[in-house]
Amino acid sequence: MLDLAVFLKAATFGGRNADKVVNGSNGHHDEGRVLATTGQLTAAGKAAAKLDNILGKSAQAAIDVMCKTSQHNKALDYAVKGANWASKHVNPLLVGAAGYRVLVADKKDEALKKEVCGMSAMFGTEALMKEFLNSKYLKDVHANMNNKYAKAALAVIEGLGFVAGSIAGSNVGYKVGEFYVNQTKNREIEQKVPEKKISEEINKLNPLKNETAKGEEALSDDELGSVLVRKDVIA
Repeated sequence: MLDLAVFLKAATFGGRNADKVVNGSNGHHDEGRVLATTGQLTAAGKAAAKLDNILGKSAQAAIDVMCKTSQHNKALDYAVKGANWASKHVNPLLVGAAGYRVLVADKKDEALKKEVCGMSAMFGTEALMKEFLNSKYLKDVHANMNNKYAKAALAVIEGLGFVAGSIAGSNVGYKVGEFYVNQTKNREIEQKVPEKKISEEINKLNPLKNETAKGEEALSDDELGSVLVRKDVIA
């Protein structure tokens, strides 16, 4: 039943990413997820082929046809090999997709901070869940469970629970990144305000100097010369 959990995880992630590529996320089509989506859907197909039911038999039949056809078609052969490679390197491809989003963002420094927080939180949450899913406790639960329906239900809970946890971790990470970006902006604004206030206070403390400067600028060259002469005569 572990294959069912793997299938649910890969199929759900692949479906979500495919939706972001086709329909977009936050008003933008996320083309960077194409390879990761391909890998996840391929992994879902492989996991489905291992299931002992009609879905498994159909998936295996489709894979067999694809492999046989690819032997006589170079382009399809490369596509199949590429999909297989992507299915084994989904996480690096997701990191690449995040890098692509940074490159196409208008404010790259802010996008980088958000992506680092979001991806770190997602991978960290997934690592913790994998530790639990691979724990001796859960293996014992599977070993002592004899009812096939109960096993299937547990596999569904594990698969969809993993997806929910990953999404939750990612959302929290991006929220933290957004908060950090806003805090950085506020600090920059606070640093600029005192400088402006200091400049205004200096101008207020020197009204006579400012008036004198304005008066001298208003004098023509002839007027300024006559003023200097009068000062010399008086002296």
